[in-house]
Amino acid sequence: MRIYTVHMKRTGQGKKSDPDQGLVLIKEGFSWPAFFLSGLWALWHRMWFWAAIIIAANVALSLALSRFGIDATSQSIIAFGFAVIIGIIANDLRRRSLSYKEYREFGVVAADDISAAEGRFFDHNPHWVSAFRS
Repeated sequence: MRIYTVHMKRTGQGKKSDPDQGLVLIKEGFSWPAFFLSGLWALWHRMWFWAAIIIAANVALSLALSRFGIDATSQSIIAFGFAVIIGIIANDLRRRSLSYKEYREFGVVAADDISAAEGRFFDHNPHWVSAFRS
């Protein structure tokens, strides 16, 4: 069973949540897509700042390792370690990015997959069902 955080965009003067903006569920834990395609993953999720940071860090790391004459095996190990770190923190970066985009965290849901998590959220919050599923 996986844990998901539920986010919804805040709008208007009173910063109420807007069901028209949709719901975003983010899995807790390691992100395999971010591990394999870190910069592209960040771009896919429209996290422009983090995409630039990740791509710049990858380039800087590669240049620094080659500049200091580190052998190819060590470069691969260090690059693998960097990818693991990105995979570990990726979903947290996505949550932070959503908070800057004025999304509000509504809660936490445990389920086997994202569609089951969405269903559980709506089961416990029936007043949102008509707004999202109409």
